[in-house]
Amino acid sequence: MKITSSFIVVAAFVVAGCAPMTAREIREQSAPKSFSVGQDYQAAYRSLLEEMRRCFQFGSIGSTWLVQGDLHQDLKKGVIEVTVLSGITTTLLVVDVLDAGSGTARIDVMDKPGQSSSFARVRGFAESGTPMCRR
Repeated sequence: MKITSSFIVVAAFVVAGCAPMTAREIREQSAPKSFSVGQDYQAAYRSLLEEMRRCFQFGSIGSTWLVQGDLHQDLKKGVIEVTVLSGITTTLLVVDVLDAGSGTARIDVMDKPGQSSSFARVRGFAESGTPMCRR
C-alpha cells in the first residue's frame, strides 16, 4: 500500500486541529479580546455562564461538551471554560469576567488557536442579550 505525501499532510492538519489543549495553553497562546459591560462582574459571570451552558453543554454520540464555571470572590473574577470530551479532552474557549470597579466588568475572551472566534457571540450576549445560539 502506497501512502502519498499529500495524504500525510492532510492527516497532519486534521490531527493538529484535534490536538488536546488545556485552558492554561489557550491563555499562553491566545491574546485575549476584551470589552467592558456596565454590570457587576458577578452578575455578568452568572448570565454568561447560564447562556453558555444553554448553548454549548450537550452530549452526542462519541462526545460531550462541558461548560465549567468558577467564581473566585477573593480575586473578584469569574472563569468559564468550554471543553469537549471525545476520547481526548480539549478546551475550546476560555472567558474571564473581571471586576473593573464602579459596578462594571471587563470580559476577556480567548479561543483555541485555529478555532473560529467566539468573541462576537460573547460580546453580543453580554452587551445586549443577543442569544449565542438558536437552541
